[in-house]
Amino acid sequence: MSRGRKKKSTKKRKKSLTPLPLVQDVRLPPEPAWPAPNWFAPTVHSVLGKADILLEASTPRAVEQTTAELLGAELYRVINGHYDGPEFANWFKHLAAAAGRDGRAQTARLLRGMTMLGPPHLAPHAEAALRGSRSHLPDWLRDPMKVTAAGDLWQIRDAYGSRIAIIATYRYPGEELPAAFLFDLETGTTPVALVEPGLFDDVEQAVEAWRSAVGDTAKQAQPVPVRSSDRLQPLVQLDMDETFIRGDETQAAMNNWFRVARRVHDLGVATTERGAALLPPALDLYRDFDIEPMATGFTDWYRDRHGTEPDTEAVAALATDWMEGVVPQVWHSISPTRVEAQLAMFADDWVPEDPLTGLAKALFPQWVRWHGEQSELPEHLVNHAVTTATHDHRVRT
Repeated sequence: MSRGRKKKSTKKRKKSLTPLPLVQDVRLPPEPAWPAPNWFAPTVHSVLGKADILLEASTPRAVEQTTAELLGAELYRVINGHYDGPEFANWFKHLAAAAGRDGRAQTARLLRGMTMLGPPHLAPHAEAALRGSRSHLPDWLRDPMKVTAAGDLWQIRDAYGSRIAIIATYRYPGEELPAAFLFDLETGTTPVALVEPGLFDDVEQAVEAWRSAVGDTAKQAQPVPVRSSDRLQPLVQLDMDETFIRGDETQAAMNNWFRVARRVHDLGVATTERGAALLPPALDLYRDFDIEPMATGFTDWYRDRHGTEPDTEAVAALATDWMEGVVPQVWHSISPTRVEAQLAMFADDWVPEDPLTGLAKALFPQWVRWHGEQSELPEHLVNHAVTTATHDHRVRT
């Protein structure tokens, strides 16, 4: 094989994104003609059977949170079970229709919660089903419950720089103080992954929850105010598309599967209404990058460090894999997630017998060290990443 380094890539490629629509009136799409997947009926029955817990909720925020947990519990079972493929959007519609037919007070509250957390293309289905159940709602839930972005935005990153949290505040009906929603993102994966998102009483509580979830590399991390759209690029690149379900998502991620898209939409609406659209346009992470600066920087460093030139094609191949599909903010990150992802690509996407594969793998530990130095990481974190890059402990077949 002539220097063509790789097999056909198995990396999941993210489609080119367009911003969520900011219109409020969404025409309901026609219902699908094909039969519902086998898992729809038991999961819908389970949600409706557990809806009694909503009668204990005493605020709109509590209704939304409980609804998120009810739906998330079933989605989590779906991705961890043997089902015939997720169709979360259609499941949301089926659940709304079933709750509308149910007619009990608790299922009316469920529908209200679904109108609050459902993204723009799904919430109208819950609203339509709710119209026949309004007599069962208490006065404090009768009016449409509008959750609005309050305007405070913070970003916090771990020491490696690829685990990024965006914290945004939102006002709930009837509550004087805004709540904080944590968008917890792992940007070292392709595509960006949702990790431990959630709704909290305030920013301080969200920060502490995030630090606890991330661990040692987040202990010293401090939130900084978001003043420019660039800091929100990782959030825009998050795509709640079932195509990218891996099966190892957390319970928190599934609890917030629908709500994350809705809160991003609400954020876009609020900033646009204030005359300054803060959400940046999404990038095509498979095209909007240039390997030359990174390849040149590494080559110069390697020459100075070792007195020899690295293989040009191997460096170009490494740079392409390292940058492709990854948010530019974390191109220099050497988090364990980033390093392990590259090791997986060596195994899955590269041709073992191609000499270029051997050259690239031999360069990889130095590649990691260079990026660590560019990030000005503490030496112990750089050494840990280099050790991971040197010793691939994954089982080889």
